[in-house]
Amino acid sequence: MPEATLSNTTISEMSRGLTVFAQDWCHAFSRVCEMVTGTKPELSWSGDESPAAPVPGDIEGHFWWNHVIAGEAAQYPVWIQTPRRTWSKIVASLELPDDEQGQQAFSDILSQALMAVAQEIAGRKRIKLTVPSAQAAGSSQPEDLAFRTIQIELGEEHLPDIIVGVDSGFASELQAEEQPPADEEVQGPPNPLFERLIDLELPVSVVLGRATLPIREILKITPGSLIELGHQVGDPVELVVENAVVARGEVVAVRGNYGVRIHQLISRQERMMLHSSTSRPTAGAGARN
Repeated sequence: MPEATLSNTTISEMSRGLTVFAQDWCHAFSRVCEMVTGTKPELSWSGDESPAAPVPGDIEGHFWWNHVIAGEAAQYPVWIQTPRRTWSKIVASLELPDDEQGQQAFSDILSQALMAVAQEIAGRKRIKLTVPSAQAAGSSQPEDLAFRTIQIELGEEHLPDIIVGVDSGFASELQAEEQPPADEEVQGPPNPLFERLIDLELPVSVVLGRATLPIREILKITPGSLIELGHQVGDPVELVVENAVVARGEVVAVRGNYGVRIHQLISRQERMMLHSSTSRPTAGAGARN
């Protein structure tokens, strides 16, 4: 019957889109874990139909985290269930003093991974997607979530599965995308020059703010002088490569060091173009704060 056919088609589209989302999330989560903890987990996902929706609080010791991906006209909830053994193993290398801080560190990893997923999807679909930095967690799980079970290995140890849920309508919209190979990024034909330069190291600077001063004011600077920058408290900092701003984000602490959580990023193609400037001598840049 037509209604049944439509229902089956919708379920198929949602399932395919859910696989796209699971693939993007696994790649992003693995990269963020490596960046924050120094250890890269191996993740995989089942291609079967999504499991029954787990209920928050049903299993003692499981940590539920939820947030949203915001589009121009709607917000799409994302819920993730992680067993205590899994999240505690992932953040173990940080040697945090208690479970509360460990759970917060794991929440930061999930936030950064979701930001990377939104950036990846937005780039492919050429739409605007963001992950609000101060989004309040939802108190009740939406009914229209679709779930995938994520298997995870850390070193030689297989950890309890993570369950990732995303708005089913959002998942259905992803099914039409051409999926990139599991372990490769989408890219154009090989560029011989770029291949030779791929391991070249470039200086990366973080700019907190800038100020333009007359020479007479610069000559008056002494220890203790206060220089006002053109950024307000809370404004994003700039990530600069070869005198070009490639990203903007917020300053965070990573294993006792300063880091930058990326919120906005130029396209991969634009970043690839930066290698051309490395072959040209550059004029001396002004001082950065």
